Amino acid sequence: MPADMSDDEIPSDGSSSPMPISPREAKGMEKTIITEGSGWEKPKDGYEVFVSMKGKFSRVLEDGSEEDEVLFDQTEGDETRKYVLGSNVPCKGLEAAMLQMKKGEKALVKLQPEAAFGDEGLPDKSVPPKARVTYEVELKSWHKVEEVKKTHGAVKVLYLEEGQGYERPKAHDIVFIKYKARLEDGYEIGTQAMDTEESTRICVEDLQPAGLRLAVQELKRGSKAVVTAKPSYAWGSEGSKDPAVPPDATILFDVELSDFHTVEDVCKDGGIQAWKKPKIGSTCVISFSAAVEGGDAWDSREFASGQGLKVNLGELNSEHEWLTDGFERALEHLVAGQEAFVKIKAKYAFGDQGYGDKVKAGSTIEYKVTLDELIEGKSTYSMSSLEKHEFVNKYKEVGNHYFKQNQNTRALRLYKAAMEPVEYPDSGQDDEEKKAAKQLKSACLLNMAACNDKLEAWSEVVSTCNKVLEMADNPKARFRRAKAYMHLGRLEEAKDEFVKLSEQNPEDKAVQQLLATTRKRQKEQDAKAKSVFTKMFG
Repeated sequence: MPADMSDDEIPSDGSSSPMPISPREAKGMEKTIITEGSGWEKPKDGYEVFVSMKGKFSRVLEDGSEEDEVLFDQTEGDETRKYVLGSNVPCKGLEAAMLQMKKGEKALVKLQPEAAFGDEGLPDKSVPPKARVTYEVELKSWHKVEEVKKTHGAVKVLYLEEGQGYERPKAHDIVFIKYKARLEDGYEIGTQAMDTEESTRICVEDLQPAGLRLAVQELKRGSKAVVTAKPSYAWGSEGSKDPAVPPDATILFDVELSDFHTVEDVCKDGGIQAWKKPKIGSTCVISFSAAVEGGDAWDSREFASGQGLKVNLGELNSEHEWLTDGFERALEHLVAGQEAFVKIKAKYAFGDQGYGDKVKAGSTIEYKVTLDELIEGKSTYSMSSLEKHEFVNKYKEVGNHYFKQNQNTRALRLYKAAMEPVEYPDSGQDDEEKKAAKQLKSACLLNMAACNDKLEAWSEVVSTCNKVLEMADNPKARFRRAKAYMHLGRLEEAKDEFVKLSEQNPEDKAVQQLLATTRKRQKEQDAKAKSVFTKMFG
């Protein structure tokens, strides 16, 4: 595939082949767990796995007795051995066992001859034909390997570090990237070196060749990976003079994606692109004028204005009381240098309280605003654990302030933003840091559920409480979910929750009262259904 070929064009030169498929089961294999692993993930075909192991063999003699086990293979000390599943694992029974193991798991794997080395044995390790084999194997870690979509295996990504969050760059986005390219024999070709301190800033669609361009769109912030691109997605059958690439060369790219900025393709054709929008944690330098909606001249309706003012999104800007929830939300849609006219209904402005002498309760507000400059806050993915926790607590407290003022939509927005640094597990954290992050995430989710309760968004309450309860049992989450079930008419589920809560705390009067109410409504619902059934069928 030429370097400038469209990402949607699929080569048909037959140069790629699908990943080999390993057996999921092997007759004659028995695995016994010695030490449980962690998490739920298991490796898949194509993954690089790192193991420590010890292998022994024995034979059944003609008289039916079994020889003593003989050690034929083992790793020493902290040594690990790398295998590629579906490629070079010594025997199918051992591979089948590895596919069933979790990270950190240690197991005893017993193999009959047909699952081990069969009639041929393993001569270079002195394993005789028809030998029974026993492995004690520990799966230390693995590197995930994935095929890039629509490339039919011609482009693969081996993840050294998977990165954080869930966002991935798109074709129009700006990425900050380090990478180097090499041939399969290790010879480096002329691309940016990984040992430079600064990342290259480049638009994804400008990356060459196509294999690198497509692979980068599969990475997350902080990802480190090795990308393998077959000739059809590199420099093809002709190669290249600059950089110097021989014909039909498979290229390996060592890639580190440090960050990216989302670019909005405004016209969907690449004609107008905008990036770097504000978010909670950013500082906006703005010039604005605010007025109450009406037919009179703007000057007569204006109640606030300013030039070159610094606004910290998400913070309690007590000196800027005109900064409403709606205005902050509007700022998050602007880019530096953009001018806008913004109209905000009372719900997202000053509500039923008004503001000063000129803004009456229930007023719609109009803003003329220019985002003069955007000063971005530190990206949450690049924060230390301490910085993440400080960010969460800071904006959670601001959310609490607005929740107490019954500004529930504003509080909800802040709780969501506060949760961002701890929403997804960070592989670089130790167990204590992960535990603390999970507690902060749970607190944010519970507060979000409380906001949705006030807003009577009952399905959102259920969804949010479900996320809390997936992490650990929590009486507050159960109580709020049970209330939401009641309002949604899911009375059986509500009753079950209140029964559990009642068993946990029999003295809780609120639970007892709601349980009684639920049972009463359930009886009324059953009686109504019975009446309808009787009328229909007599």
